[in-house]
Amino acid sequence: MPSRLEPGTIANVTKCMSRSKLTKPELRLGSGLSLSRSSRLAHTNRGARHSAASASSSSCELHHVLTQDRTKSRTGDVRGIPNSTSLLSDPPGAPIASQEPNFKSFHAQPQPYGRRITRPAPTMTSYMPLRSLSQTRAMSATTTDDELSCSSSASDSEAVSAQLSREVETADAVPREDSPSRMSVTASPPSPPPPITPRAYQLEMLEESLKQNVIVAMDTGSGKTQVAILRIQYELERSDKVVWFLAPTVPLCHQQHVVIQTQLPAVTTRLICGDDDIETWSAIPGVWDGVLKHTRVIVSTYQILFDAVAHALVPLSALSLIVIDEAHHCIKMNPVSRVMKEHYAPLKAKGAQVPAVLGLTASPVMRTNPADLEKLEQTLFAVCKTPSRHRAELMQMVTKPDLVTVTYPGDPQGQVPEPPVLGRLIAAYRGMQLAQDPYIQHLVMDGSQRSRAKLQKVVSKRKTRSMEHMYALCIRTKDMLQRLGPWAAEYYIHEVISAFFDDPEASTGPLDEEEVELYNPIFEYNLQVQERRYISSILSQVNAQPPATTDQGPSPLSPKILALLDVLESFAKDDPSRKPVGIIFVRERATAAVLSHILSIHPRTAPHYRVACMVGGTTRVPGSGGGSRSNKRREYIDLIKKGKDDGLEALQAFRQGEVNLVVATSVLEEGIDVPACNLVVCFDVPENLKSFIQRRGRARMGVSKLVLMVPEGEQAKGWDEREREMKEMYEDDMRVVRIVEEIENGIVVETEKEDEYPVLRDPETGAQVTLHDAKAHLEHFCGTLRSSTSAFTELRPFYILHGEHGQSVNTFAPVPLRATVHLPVVLPPELRRIEGIRSWLSEADACRDAAFQAYQKLYEAGLVGKHLLPIREESVFGELESRDGLANVKDVMDPWVAVAQAWRQSKKLWKRGMTLTRVRDGEQIRWEVVLPVEVPRMEKFFMFYDKETSWEVTMDQDQEAIDRPEDTQTEPDDTPALLSLAFSHRFRILGKGEYVLRLLCPSLPSSLTFQGRVTERLLKRHPDHLLRWVHDRNYPFGDHTFLPPREPENEPQVGMRKVLPHKAGFFRKNSAPDAMPVSMGQNGEPKFDRIVPLREVVMDAVPAKYAEAALMIPALLVVLGDHLLARDLLTERLREKTGMGGDDLGNVVRALWASGAQRPGDYENMEFLGDALLKFLTTVNCEAKYLTYPEGFLSPIKDRIVSNMRFFRAAVGFGLDRYIIDAKMVQKRWRPPTISSILGRPPSVTAPRQLSTKTVADVVEALVGAAYLSGGTDRALTCVPLFLPDVPIDWLPVGRCRDILFNHAAADDPLPKTMRRIEEQLLGYEFKKKSLLVEALTHSSCPAGPGVRGSLDRLELLGDALLDFLVATKLYELYKCNVDGQQQMVVPYILHIMKSALVNQDIMAVLILEEWTILQEELDIIAPPSPSSSQGSETAISEGNGEHSGGVTLRTRHVRVPLTAFLRHNTIQLSRFMNDTTRRYAAMRHEVQHALTHGDRYPWRLISQLRAPKVFSDVFEAVLAAVWVDSGDMDVCRRVLERVGLDRLMKRIVELGPMGVLHPREELNVLTSKMRTLGRSVGYEVFECEREEGSEGEESVMEEGKKKDKDSKRRFGCRYLVDGTVIAEVRGTRSKDEARTWVAEEACRILRREPYWLSVEEGA
Repeated sequence: MPSRLEPGTIANVTKCMSRSKLTKPELRLGSGLSLSRSSRLAHTNRGARHSAASASSSSCELHHVLTQDRTKSRTGDVRGIPNSTSLLSDPPGAPIASQEPNFKSFHAQPQPYGRRITRPAPTMTSYMPLRSLSQTRAMSATTTDDELSCSSSASDSEAVSAQLSREVETADAVPREDSPSRMSVTASPPSPPPPITPRAYQLEMLEESLKQNVIVAMDTGSGKTQVAILRIQYELERSDKVVWFLAPTVPLCHQQHVVIQTQLPAVTTRLICGDDDIETWSAIPGVWDGVLKHTRVIVSTYQILFDAVAHALVPLSALSLIVIDEAHHCIKMNPVSRVMKEHYAPLKAKGAQVPAVLGLTASPVMRTNPADLEKLEQTLFAVCKTPSRHRAELMQMVTKPDLVTVTYPGDPQGQVPEPPVLGRLIAAYRGMQLAQDPYIQHLVMDGSQRSRAKLQKVVSKRKTRSMEHMYALCIRTKDMLQRLGPWAAEYYIHEVISAFFDDPEASTGPLDEEEVELYNPIFEYNLQVQERRYISSILSQVNAQPPATTDQGPSPLSPKILALLDVLESFAKDDPSRKPVGIIFVRERATAAVLSHILSIHPRTAPHYRVACMVGGTTRVPGSGGGSRSNKRREYIDLIKKGKDDGLEALQAFRQGEVNLVVATSVLEEGIDVPACNLVVCFDVPENLKSFIQRRGRARMGVSKLVLMVPEGEQAKGWDEREREMKEMYEDDMRVVRIVEEIENGIVVETEKEDEYPVLRDPETGAQVTLHDAKAHLEHFCGTLRSSTSAFTELRPFYILHGEHGQSVNTFAPVPLRATVHLPVVLPPELRRIEGIRSWLSEADACRDAAFQAYQKLYEAGLVGKHLLPIREESVFGELESRDGLANVKDVMDPWVAVAQAWRQSKKLWKRGMTLTRVRDGEQIRWEVVLPVEVPRMEKFFMFYDKETSWEVTMDQDQEAIDRPEDTQTEPDDTPALLSLAFSHRFRILGKGEYVLRLLCPSLPSSLTFQGRVTERLLKRHPDHLLRWVHDRNYPFGDHTFLPPREPENEPQVGMRKVLPHKAGFFRKNSAPDAMPVSMGQNGEPKFDRIVPLREVVMDAVPAKYAEAALMIPALLVVLGDHLLARDLLTERLREKTGMGGDDLGNVVRALWASGAQRPGDYENMEFLGDALLKFLTTVNCEAKYLTYPEGFLSPIKDRIVSNMRFFRAAVGFGLDRYIIDAKMVQKRWRPPTISSILGRPPSVTAPRQLSTKTVADVVEALVGAAYLSGGTDRALTCVPLFLPDVPIDWLPVGRCRDILFNHAAADDPLPKTMRRIEEQLLGYEFKKKSLLVEALTHSSCPAGPGVRGSLDRLELLGDALLDFLVATKLYELYKCNVDGQQQMVVPYILHIMKSALVNQDIMAVLILEEWTILQEELDIIAPPSPSSSQGSETAISEGNGEHSGGVTLRTRHVRVPLTAFLRHNTIQLSRFMNDTTRRYAAMRHEVQHALTHGDRYPWRLISQLRAPKVFSDVFEAVLAAVWVDSGDMDVCRRVLERVGLDRLMKRIVELGPMGVLHPREELNVLTSKMRTLGRSVGYEVFECEREEGSEGEESVMEEGKKKDKDSKRRFGCRYLVDGTVIAEVRGTRSKDEARTWVAEEACRILRREPYWLSVEEGA
């Protein structure tokens, strides 16, 4: 309990509120806006002439500005922020007030499934200056109960309203520099906001709240929120704990959040609502702790606090104060009531510290029984209080309307004449037959246990969805007839039926693909289409027409409406100067819609009132909740226009004065800001005391009326008297003392009987789930089980009721009931069928009992976490991080530093031979590489001298160790000589022993040039030797020719050409330069680059090939350095952990080469292998570790483990970034590295570089692939913990994981007779444990029963990874091709493309339908033709193999039965999809097989027409996984793949080559890439067209998740255009994507046949 009030507290609090706490640099307005210092409200110039009341009124203005405006959309647009120029035009010191609010609920729009919504921060819209104090006071009359009441007069409210509507300022938002999401609003002159001075009665309530927990009961508009602000301010100054502010609706939370931010700008506040993905917070450790640590005030709805406390995410001990707005809701099973009973009360009983409680309400009693007040007090452990010492001041602040009772003649039941259309409607309803109802037909056809239970219930109650729809329409119409009259009933029927037929979802035609996607699960879709059509056929019998309207208005109307018209007309005419602003409260939403229409067109009201309608309970009104599908079905009955935001528009118009009369349901009683009214009409009697008080609070203008309409002969309930009794109770001091004693003694409200039921509580966290929560929690858990294989599966739990002792549950006499809940088959058998432990008289209680027991079983099985929520992968593996494109990493380590140091220290040298072979002519040069460290053996690679000449580099297998001599200067070194041959004309060549790389060339002579003069004879003898011009730094020339003497020198000449390129030694042919061209003279003779006297040249003593080879020393140095770097990684970091050795160096260095480095190879292909391997290793370890987890849990876990960002962070921590080679070789101004230059560098600094995070992750996968090539899966597994150190999995060998899975499978399950042919005829493998094959052929829709141990989901997940691994390893081995005589891997990403051609659901369906089929004999009985049809024919003609028996022909035929026909499931739609796919394949089989075996392109378009559902690939992968788990042998799996034809198909794809496998759209991108770089316009143009009658594919079959509708004629076409010219066009496809694929294939064919399209330049 809070401490008692100390002397001086009130004065201190008042002083604190007046303190200059708002003089911080900015005033925060929510998380999205701030009010800069220069834009503070100038209020200090008013001087002493203003009283405290006017100061408070100014505070009210500030609050009014900051609380009413909201964002226009969820995406965060900020509109209407005033710019500085509009505010500068205001006079100095003028306060700013908001126009009527722009408010929208963040729950007002339904969101697509799975999309994550980010809630925008509340923003401000527009502002205007206030002109006078009287207008300032009038503003308080328009504030709501949730705003600060600061004025005692409301006489000028109409003038102020008019002024506000005239003085709206528009403005622009100015972003702050410090935060892109924060906006600042500037104004001049700068001044601090005005202090807020509390009123005396507010301070009195503060004083009471400091003494004990209280519920502040004050009238609407009296400033209850200000009391909460004072209390929060006090609590924050005395405690470091969190204050939690609760409100019943999201809009009210937004409103109160802005109020708190405005008045407490220096306090960190946070608004939490459902759009913040609270469930994810619970899964990530530390999120809630961080929220509590960095937030002082949290604002949320009731449910969020309950969930956080119940699941032990937020301990009550962390809170110092709980403020409960609209506290009268906290009764029965309200979330706050449950928090107090289930968590607050036990802590308090133990003497533990609990937060203080402050409730706010205008009506503490909901119903008419004032005794409910004590129950509310006992629930909240608080005493209801209202101001007593300053009661008079409070009464001055509250303006109560005059209460007027209006009576109207009551019509005797049945005396109102029924319109004929109502009779036709009732007749149509009575004519509905259960047997014709689509829902009944659906349940009968489904036949599952769930459907049978539903069918029994529906038939016994005769309630289907269609019948309920029609019944509700009839009841509403009869009610409309009694309340509003015949005209209204006729109008209502016409509008409902028109709305139903106008809605696209209610029409008989097909839906678009986008609309189809809204329905999940899939099998519900066809049912709903049929139900809509069925209802359409019923409604079409009604023949509703719009009712006639005369000059006197709609007629006939009910006496009640006529009385209402009298009230409205007299109120508008009695005082012409008064502008009516009113609300009419009705009970039904349909009544509101019809009544608002009548009042808007009736001549008695239309001149005076602008009418709108506002209702709750759907998506039409802020805060009324989301629109479920059941709500959408009722929207037609309630006349809620689909696609039009009527509620929001009406509310905005009402606030802005465009509408002055609103017909509304109880949604406007509380929680939504509306203008003050001078007329409130209760068309229907208020349901309870709370409604009466709330409605009365809306009429708070100076002179206002509250009208109660009651029938003649009935008296209006004594609302005032009951309110007086209630107030007497909470003003009774003796009662307060008694309540306080009861609270202190622990006496609380009596608990219901079911509260004695056990509670599921986690001992570690204290989270708990009770009987009341279990059913919702179980539904939520089952919703998390959805996965890629559950498209046809109903995952919701269903309940079967049965008597305790076998009694029938359909008897009228109540019998004790028990329930059994059935969970999806994707769960383990022991968790699928759970029975309740008690007997109940209520069906709901029996179902909750079973749900609780099921949830407890799930918790014990580890599928529910310690916070009693479904386990999420984030709780174990962290949240899946978004991958950054680039990141700073360390620079590459220089491997030559260690070599240079070894040259100074090593006593030994290592020598390894190297052979360079020119591919063109086989010329060879022998070099020896000498280093002071072991020379790494480089695998064969190629270097391109130019595009026509390449050199093959091979190294000897062995190396030789040599002891260094004492005099190192005598060591042989041919490096300077070789460098001289290629580079002496570019830079100075140093002496022996200077360079870090030492090369020996045994065939190199001691002198590089011939001694003596060059002669003609020498030139002819050595035509392949280079000449060097001595006058140009010995520049090398070749292709020389002796020329006779020329004048004037009269001495022999020599013609020479440049033959050495400036750069050489490239690793990619496309990067190498073109061969040096030969210049031709005018006479057609070759032209020389130089003609010089023969005496000015010298000739090399070795052929030019030595210079060519020496020119590639830079490339050799780079590759050798890369191998030294890779060897360091291998020996220092990988060898000890993984066992990889020197033989793996080639694979390791290739794994470090990024494709951008343009080295002899890259990591692409090993990354392809490692990616598949990591996926397999992770999947098999997860399946072995989490044996009870369904596939829907395992798949996200696997994705978390193998995420690129996880690899990146682990690799950087491992230090792998210093080994990744991504930079190209630089040859410009290249100089050979010397020992002295390397050692003379400053100490190495790990300079950062930008590197793609995906590149780092790819290198990790490539290293795993290298480890696999070194020692198989076991060695690859040793790499995984190095790069996934934070994954809490004990990585087991694949064989051990397989053993765990094999032992977990049932051993005694027999193989069903229907499946016995599968082993021998299809798979060629006999299972040891038949249960694995049965599980692989059991769909998740199969009813759980005897013999059903599990579904294929887990095996499909494992089989998907296994198939990827087997295909990847086979492709890696198969795909080495010979390009230009070089043995190297294929182009990057081609393996990924080929794998996608081998592993997709269409091709796997082809393989199943072609290879995994059984030929089954079927017998056809052909009856003889009738005499009339035979026309004299005496015998029947039989075809094929047949036998005649008495005129009847018996004929046998062979039918191909695919493997999927043996799938156990319980879904009619799935059978249709599989049968349709089988039939389509039979029609196109020969075409598909011919294309696969003889076509020159992979038939992407052709197999896509198969439109196979995913179940084919699911079965394929599940069976493959079952074979591996049963056999434990990869070779067995490979033989199964050979049997199904995948191996043969793989070889065929290899033959097609890269371009033959590309998807048409990818190939088209490749073909037109150059055109796009030239700026030419290329692209697709999709259009819609109608299918021609009799065209191909007359039958339309939907894909998985799409509707099947044979009447649909919607077809698409596509054109491909180049520079606006159509080069290809197709028509008649069933989807836009299919149209693009078809036209891409056609465009590729044309571009290959007519290549001039590709060669035309831009603009030609």
